[in-house]
Amino acid sequence: MTLNRLLTLSLFITAVLVATVPVRAQTTEAQYTQLLQDAGSKAEDGREALAMLTALLSRKDASDTAVDALRELVLAATPQDAVLLRYTLSNDGALVRDSDRAGKVLQALATQDPGNANNDLAAMALNPADGSGSEVDARLQSMAAATHYASDFSAIVQAAHRALSRISWPDDVTTQAMRDSGTSPAMVVAVSIAAAIAAPDFSRLVTACDHEKFASRADACRTIARRMLGDAAATDAVSKAEAAKVQRQVQWQSEQANRLIAAPPGANASPARVRYSQSVLERGELSAIQELFAENKVALEPAADWQPTAAQ
Repeated sequence: MTLNRLLTLSLFITAVLVATVPVRAQTTEAQYTQLLQDAGSKAEDGREALAMLTALLSRKDASDTAVDALRELVLAATPQDAVLLRYTLSNDGALVRDSDRAGKVLQALATQDPGNANNDLAAMALNPADGSGSEVDARLQSMAAATHYASDFSAIVQAAHRALSRISWPDDVTTQAMRDSGTSPAMVVAVSIAAAIAAPDFSRLVTACDHEKFASRADACRTIARRMLGDAAATDAVSKAEAAKVQRQVQWQSEQANRLIAAPPGANASPARVRYSQSVLERGELSAIQELFAENKVALEPAADWQPTAAQ
């Protein structure tokens, strides 16, 4: 079992929701792209523009004019929005790495959203992709010492949902989304967009916290994982026995949650998955897990004789 397992629940919401993009039974690919462009044209702020820009960049037939207009709106709003500043670091790292722009963005984040470990998470895009080097060590130490961790996931979902709710969805798309996910196509696509934006940051963190390659980072990565899981009271001085207990508990919760929200055979999603996803957005991951387990009468901690199905 690796320390990466401690990141499971933070990654879990991203992994399970990407698959819920509505299947389009009659609406063509071109029509679907036009729907996204229509939603993008109604974006009212930088976050909404970012969400729709992300959606259109995945479409080969997207209009350059529509993409450029959204990009301009994002750029104009970025200096005053911590969410967009983090996106700049995370996605444009190669462009800002060798200039003074990265420093200015980090300084702006320190002013607008001080103490958020998510600032350093986004800034990992400035460092080597293989996760090596003293700069990554320093970045992880900074994350571990941060006062809190506040994800941008919910903010992006809400922004995307606002923009996508301003358009009229075809009946076939709406019917398919309701049948597979029990919610609107606007929400299904919004969550997918937010997951796509969040994934690169978590991928870099998993790479940097590979304990087999970077054993000296174990304590920092363990602290980061706890903060991301909501246990801000935990300290780096935790004993090996307690660390093993935390790893075991997280693996248990991950395996049970995957089982509880699994889609029935032949379906793309399950009602339990939809309820869990909405609970995460409204109340956070820990509350959602507790609610899911309580509904199904599953203990939050494994029995003494429990063994994971597959050690990682």
